[in-house]
Amino acid sequence: MAKRYTKQSESGEGGIALIGTRVTEMGFIWHPRRVDHGIDGEIELVDRDRRRPLNRTVSVQSKARQRFSGEDSRTFYFVCDSDDVAYWTEANVPVILVCSHPDTGEAWWAPVCEILKDPERQRTRRIDFNKQRDRFDSTAAAGLVDLAAPPSASLYVPTIKMPERLTSNLLQVERVPETIWATPATVAGNREAWEVLHRNGTFAADWMIIDRTLFSFRRTDEEPFSSIIDGKAEEIDTSEWSNSKSPDTCRNFVRLLNQTLGDMTHHELRRHARHGYLYFRPTSDCSPRRLSTGKSKSGRIVCQAYADSNDPEKVRYFRHHALDHHFVRFDGQWFLELNPTYHFTTDGYHDLPWGAEYVKGMKRREKNSAVRGLVDMWAGYFVGTENLFVSRTEMPIRFGSLEAFVVDRGIDERAWKRPSEVASTGLGDTPSLFEAS
Repeated sequence: MAKRYTKQSESGEGGIALIGTRVTEMGFIWHPRRVDHGIDGEIELVDRDRRRPLNRTVSVQSKARQRFSGEDSRTFYFVCDSDDVAYWTEANVPVILVCSHPDTGEAWWAPVCEILKDPERQRTRRIDFNKQRDRFDSTAAAGLVDLAAPPSASLYVPTIKMPERLTSNLLQVERVPETIWATPATVAGNREAWEVLHRNGTFAADWMIIDRTLFSFRRTDEEPFSSIIDGKAEEIDTSEWSNSKSPDTCRNFVRLLNQTLGDMTHHELRRHARHGYLYFRPTSDCSPRRLSTGKSKSGRIVCQAYADSNDPEKVRYFRHHALDHHFVRFDGQWFLELNPTYHFTTDGYHDLPWGAEYVKGMKRREKNSAVRGLVDMWAGYFVGTENLFVSRTEMPIRFGSLEAFVVDRGIDERAWKRPSEVASTGLGDTPSLFEAS
């Protein structure tokens, strides 16, 4: 029987050739393997400015098809072979999977070793692709460099003499109540107190119990606390806690601030039980939740359901804007440190098992302007709008503005921008990392 060069073999060769072309366009070096045991080749990374190889590699497995499972105009998925997964996860270098349509010159990539760290993903061996986000072209170069960077890698960019205004992610705490109220409690701790309040149909989160004493910025001898207290309320000057040099007292003050913040925003935000960050609740009808930012009539979507690509009537997951936050004190001034992030759920409430990988993917693609915009969004939210609080003067905690500094030395943005970006945007067209919008 005559030997045949099958369509599958032709497609496989075409996929590897396409990878070689894309890698060359990135300015890197492609090393195909003669023998394939689950890896088709390596990408050797290059400092494109100095034309110097970096002695870092990324291993590549190529999968070329005319059509992938579940493929539509936006997404598809690939189920990996169990032997391949075992081989990849034992590697001492990063491994990526590149899926391609050689006939159309389209290719997409995924950092499989990172994704397969999730036990659920290891069980299903399924890798989901977004055709817009995961394109394997010149835009993937920065992601490959990040993926292959050693843990100790760092970037040094020299400063130059130039005035620069730095806007931080520290939101000033402008005012707190002057009094902390304390009353003996009839329950041993917070869990028991929550159960009693819940049975009474009461919600209040702006309190804490320490050594059988209930503390709050609101009077503790009145409703809703009557069922868990026994005695008169004692007044404590808030400055005794806020200015204290005792680490234990400072921790208790921060804890009370966090409880009060959660109570102030509980109609729109939930606190994650394990990680402690706040995230926007879904709407009652699962329509997108929008936050007015004052920059557009429609506002920003802060919680949204995403449909399954194979069944539009089925919700695949919810994406929530979230905030990891910390109350901190510098030079006697209290601030709320804002660290925007994301949270993913299956139904608006229960964690999506592989949500952490989705968060990593979004953060890899975020640029400085996006992060700055999210810090501004959260700052505006906490400063107070009429749809968040009844009246700004009635806020238990009142916030000011983001702390800003003026320095006499700055960073030339061209030092860390890719040459193509500098040429297309010009110096100064793109705000710096800390520059206010």
